[in-house]
Formats: sequence, C-alpha cells, structure tokens
Amino acid sequence: MMANCANHQQPLRARARQPGSRISVFLMVLSLAVSFTPAVSQERHLLPPAAPPQRTASPPGSPAVDLARLATEDPCLVLQHASTWQQDGRTLPDPLLRQAVAAALHPDTPWTCAEVAIRSFDLYKDRLWAQDVIAPFALHHARHLILNADFFATLHRDWTKMALAVAAAHTPTLVFSELKTLMAVDAPWAKQLTATMASRYPALAFAHADVLLAVDRHWAQGVLQRAVQGAPQKAVSMVRLYLTEPWGLQLFTEAALAVPRWTVTVADADLPESQTVVELLQQSRDPHLRLLAELAQSGRDGDIAARMGGFVYDLVADSLSLEEAARLSKDDQIYFRTLVARKLASWAPQPRVVDDALQDQATIVFQYLNELFDKPDTVRFRILEPLTARELYTLLAYGEENAISTSYHGAFMRLLTRMRQEGLTGERILAQVNEVRLRPFIKAATKFHRLDAFLATIASPPERWAVVARCFSALERTPDIAVQAAHAAEILDTASDGQSLRLFRDMIINEYRRVERSQDQQGLAVYGLLAARLAQRTGGMPETPALATIAQLYHPYLPDWHDIPFAHLFHNGLNVQRYFFYNDDDGQGSFRSFMAQYRSAPAWQVEDYGTFVRMTSSGADRRIVIYANKPTDDGERATELNRLMQQHGMPPQVIIHRGHSPYVAETIARLPRTAALVFLGNCGGYTFLEGVFNQAPDAHVITTIGLGTLTVNDPFLKELNEYLLRGKDSRWAEFWRQAASRLDHNPHFADYVAPDHNAGALFRRAYRDFTSQIP
Repeated sequence: MMANCANHQQPLRARARQPGSRISVFLMVLSLAVSFTPAVSQERHLLPPAAPPQRTASPPGSPAVDLARLATEDPCLVLQHASTWQQDGRTLPDPLLRQAVAAALHPDTPWTCAEVAIRSFDLYKDRLWAQDVIAPFALHHARHLILNADFFATLHRDWTKMALAVAAAHTPTLVFSELKTLMAVDAPWAKQLTATMASRYPALAFAHADVLLAVDRHWAQGVLQRAVQGAPQKAVSMVRLYLTEPWGLQLFTEAALAVPRWTVTVADADLPESQTVVELLQQSRDPHLRLLAELAQSGRDGDIAARMGGFVYDLVADSLSLEEAARLSKDDQIYFRTLVARKLASWAPQPRVVDDALQDQATIVFQYLNELFDKPDTVRFRILEPLTARELYTLLAYGEENAISTSYHGAFMRLLTRMRQEGLTGERILAQVNEVRLRPFIKAATKFHRLDAFLATIASPPERWAVVARCFSALERTPDIAVQAAHAAEILDTASDGQSLRLFRDMIINEYRRVERSQDQQGLAVYGLLAARLAQRTGGMPETPALATIAQLYHPYLPDWHDIPFAHLFHNGLNVQRYFFYNDDDGQGSFRSFMAQYRSAPAWQVEDYGTFVRMTSSGADRRIVIYANKPTDDGERATELNRLMQQHGMPPQVIIHRGHSPYVAETIARLPRTAALVFLGNCGGYTFLEGVFNQAPDAHVITTIGLGTLTVNDPFLKELNEYLLRGKDSRWAEFWRQAASRLDHNPHFADYVAPDHNAGALFRRAYRDFTSQIP
C-alpha cells in the first residue's frame, strides 16, 4: 500500500497546502499506509481516522491495571498516564516505557497511537534506546516522513529530527529534492543532514545542485566542491545547473581533468549536455581542456578518443604524440599493458585517470572471460597468455569484483605459473607492484579460496602473516575508508583456525587502542566494528575480556543476518514472492525449468493468467503466493503485473531475479524498500549488493560469486519455499546444510553465498549506520 500512497503523493502535497485540510488528509493517507488496505481511488472521499474512544481506567499503580500487559496491548493509554505521572514528579519504569513506545511506533500500529508516541517524545528523548524504537517506524515510513517533515515537526520537532536522520539514510534522493521542506523543520540541522548525505552520495548533490543553490548559494558551493572528488562524472554531466555561479567554471575544470576520458565521451556523444561541455572545453584557457575538445571533435572512434583523453597530461607536455597515443589506445591488450606500466612506474604521476582506466579495462577482460565460461580453457584464457606476472596481478587486483569463480581461478593459476617462470616469490611480486590494491587482491584470494596458494609462495611464516596484517593497518588513513575496511572484514571472516583468530584478535585490539589514543572517530568505528564482528563469529572469545569490552559498544550496529527473518517474510501468515524473467534465450529456458519444478509438485497450485503465472501452497499456518511474469513481453506487461499486485495491497516480501547480469538493474529498480529477502540468480550477483541495499536496506540477500545456473536456482528456491512453509524458525546455516545435502553434487552450488556470509556488505551497512551517529 505504501507504493499506492506514493502514487497519490502530488495530490496529497497540493491539498496539504490548503488551510484546514492538510492534517486530516495526511492522517488518512498515513493510516491507510499503515493498515495496508487496498488502494483508494482518487474519486473516493478521504476522511480522517476516527478519534480513539475515551477510556476510563484505574490510575497507574492500581492493582487493577497490569502495566506490563497494557504496554503491549494499549501503549497509548500507558503513554498518556506516563505523561500525567511526569507532571506529578513520578516516572514510569524504563523497561515498561520502552515497551510502550516500541509498541506505539510499530509499523502496523494505527496512526492515532503513533501520534501519541510522537507527542510524548519528551518522556524518552534522553533514553539510550530512543533511536532504536523510532527506527522501525522511520524506516517503514521514510518517504512519508520526508515529504511531510514540516507536518511531523508540528507534533514534536526533536522527534521529527531524530526520525528523519534515520529515514534520510534510506531515501537519500528525497533529502535533496525535499530540502526546502526539511529547512522548515530546522534550517541549520537540514543543511548539516544534506551535507552528510552529499558526502555519502556525491552524485546526488550534483543532480540537485539547483535545489542546493536555491537554499543557500555560499553553503551549496562548499557542498559541491567537496562532492566533486566523489562524483566528477556527474559534475561534468550536470554542469549547466551550477555554471552561472562565479566558481562554476573552476569546478567544471577540476571535474573534467579528474575524469578526462569521461569528459571526451560526453563531449563526443549526442546528449543534451554535450554541446555545453564542448563549448566550455573549447573556450577554456586551460590547454588540457582545449585538447580534450580537440579529441572529442577529431572524428576518431569514440572509445579510442576517450582512451587518448587519459593521456592528456603527456600530450600537453609533449612527452607523447597524438599518433603514439592513438596507437596505444587502439588495441585492448596494448592499452592495458601500457596502463599497468604507467601505474607502476616510479617516475610517472598517479592521476585518478590511470586507476579508473585500469578498473574499466580489468572489468572488460573479466566480462569477456565470464561470457566464455563454457569454452575450453585454451580458448577462454588465450588473451591472458602474453601477460607478465605483474600484469596478471594488476588484472586480479582491479577486476576481482567482476569475476565469477571460474574466471578468477583461471587468471589466478596463470599468475602462479608466470611467477614460477619469472622466479618470483609472493614477497617479490608484491614489491614489484608496490602492493597496489593489496587489500582487494588478498580479499579476492580469500573469497575464492586461493589465499593459501598465494601465501605458500612466501617461505617465511611470519612474513606470510605480515602480508595479511598489512591489510588491517591504518585503515582510517585510506581515502575510501568504508571500502577498504569492508575488504578487511571479508578477510577476517575467513579465519577459522585458532591461531589465525588469536592473531586477528590481537591486531584489532592493538589498532583500536592506537586510534583510541588519538580519538580518531573514523578509526574507532572501523576497528570497533571489526572487533564486534570477530566477537560475533567466535562467540565473544571469553578468554579475552578486552575484545568483549570493545565489541559490546559496536555490536548493536551489526545486522543480524544469521536468522532467517520469518517475522518479515510472513505478514499475517502470508508470504508474497515476485519472480522477474527476461525475454532472451536464457529467460525462456529458465522459465520452462521454473514451471517444471512446480507443475510436478502436488502441493502447489499453478494458475496461468496469460502474461503471468500465480502459484500457491500452504503449510503450518503459512501460505506462499508466487507471481512470475512470462518472459515473452517487452517489459510493459511485467510493469502491469507490478501494478496489479499493488492494487491488491500485496507488496512482495521476496524478490527473485532470474536473468543475466545486464538485467539486474531493472530488477533492483523495482525492489520494494520492505523486501525481506532478495535472490540474485545471475552470474557474479555479489557485485550488485550495493544497489540492492540502497533500495532495500534490511533485505537478506542470497547471491553468487560464480556462475548462476538454473540447475541450482530452481531446486534451491523450491527447497527454500518448502522449508519456509514447514514453519520452523531457524538459521541460514541450518537451511544451507540441508540444501547442500541435495545440491552438493552440483559443482556450481559452491558459488552461492548465504546472507550471513556477505561479510563486506554486513560491514558497510554497520559502518554507515554507526557513522551516521557521529556529529
């Protein structure tokens, strides 16, 4: 129903400005959203919810009143009495107060009760648990909170600010688009919140630069100047929004030189902003920008011109001719090897463009290898044969996030072979490459179970550990601290033997003490969360009280992805699932296999509705309904199915992606924020985790590090559904063992990753939530 409310968003906002009608209309819309009733047509009159009935009850403390029971069954009454108590100088016991507030702010509680909890914020605003009980309500109604922030502020301004801080992290786009509404709550606070969101999502700052400038031009300048390092591509594309500012041209220059290949691509394209970019480049006094304009207008192939743009500093300095730059840019292999040489050369400057280009080229190589997964190795890996050990290392270090397991293993084995041929040990190859991207390299070797093979090339055991230890040192000094710390978290999660766990324990405690002495807040967050994760994995390591002391401060921020979230998967005993199939050969074959799984199962009823199918089954007071579009449409019919589900008030708790990786973005765009479980059955699905969590921040995600195949997807998903129907609350580890007993014969099942094994995603989520509390 939340999606239906969003459909009426503009009429609501318009009516909200009419005196006397705003509050009643909003209350009705929010009440409908909370109750998940079917959509209300625009013609139907909207009435405010009925006032709560008057109650007569014994005063608090009377034997006739069981406060513990009322705190859950009638939290509004308890909060009303608590306010009276406070006026009389008495207080409600803290556990009962928390219980009552949590019940009043439960997402399914009627609005009238939630309003009491909001107005009563003074009762609990100083309690340590205040944000914890507000968060479920704020997350569930994030969109409505931001769109109507000024209204909520009339109920209680401080409550609204705390709730909006939670909601903002999950709907960052609205923070920018609705900035004027947030300013009405508290202008300095709204600016600080927006600046925080801009530091996390710099591209959004440029997409809404006009909104920022309309609020405060001087403040907006600072926000955009800080954001340009994180999103220079967006700064180039959206230049028209800030160009008229006195500092606009300088900001564009900085962005264009940070990403010259992208700048040439935009200038050479047929886009609305292309002409503006070309004119700015041509009119610039900077010779580097004028050269980018020349390359964009040269008539060369777009990819070659963009690659040549990456050599702009050498071209302007006359250390490279246009002809030589064109030669180096024409051949993929020559271009990649040139980039590696420049990255590792001690004499060469290290502009961002080299890193970006290496990332892009490594991605292209692994995408090529991934597509040839069914070809013989002699064919599949032929393009890697000329590469040296340091070039293979660089490929693995820059491209690991786009590699499925078989592609990674093939490249890694060729690295070990080339190291032997060149007489290189692990220490020597790391020295040769200046330990470039050491953490991603070690993390990937860990994830793909090849770390021991690499460390075996190092003779000294202490040096082996030293290599791993360097992945954990000085994390707070890295520019992309959250990403680097997530790499460390994934390495940490693979430790299983006692010696490694103790070494990790000592190292994390020492690093925490180091940043504690300097009171580095980012460092404390990183090492505190790593300590909490280690304690979570090991049961606390009771023999080490120092670890437990650190961990207990940060443990509340770690998502609990160990338990299957039955409470969120079933609403009143109903679980709704949405399958996405796409219209290509793979989609057709996957759909046929999917249908065969359920048509042959007596417990499942299959109904064909022409453009989609509906499947149902029941068990243990639970019911599962599956909706799946047929892969025979152009996408519009899939959209019709989504609308149909919304009209019947059935937001899916489970989203299943069945298709190749290029289609994943379409599935993710349709994720409801309340999704409890997301399954990415495509190859290398783990590379899309960030997008999933941006859409559905609380979702458990099942994904792959290798090949996604229907021979695993269909029996696995059917096994999961039958497990859920049996109604046995359990942990993912238990289900995974059960699934493995049936699927271990399939070698591809080893590439599927359970939600509780997504260590990097877990850490980044915890880090984001924790640092959002740092002033």
